[in-house]
Amino acid sequence: MKHLGKTDGDNNIVTTKGVEFILALLQKYREDIDKCATKKEVENKETHYIVLSPDATTGEQTNEKDRRLLKVVTSNGLGLVHLDFKVKSTAEKDRYDRFHIGTFVNWTPEHTIEAILFDGSTIWTEGRIIYARCEKEKRYIVNLNGFFRRV
Repeated sequence: MKHLGKTDGDNNIVTTKGVEFILALLQKYREDIDKCATKKEVENKETHYIVLSPDATTGEQTNEKDRRLLKVVTSNGLGLVHLDFKVKSTAEKDRYDRFHIGTFVNWTPEHTIEAILFDGSTIWTEGRIIYARCEKEKRYIVNLNGFFRRV
């Protein structure tokens, strides 16, 4: 096999042609990338707080609001949900074997957003409601990304 480059001491192939190709691609698409998310658009975001259900509490009591927030870029609806929560020991699952974690107030996800957590638990959105199948009194920290629309 013929290579367009040199090998280093560990026999890894080092090519200048590959680096030049990547730089050319980056330069070619730089304007398109800049159009996708300008600094001004990212700065044009809103922060909202999720209302936790009576069955859930924040994972830590310090900076409580920062543990249940939604940040949305208003120009395109791209949002990040950050939750740091525990399900209370007194919580009861609903008939679908899930806990109600919280509710969005001013924004709602365009589609279901879901994630599998570190211990195999799941968390997802249905409309303006956040549900989870998880253990009681165990701390969960999760970020959910998706597109949101104003209610």
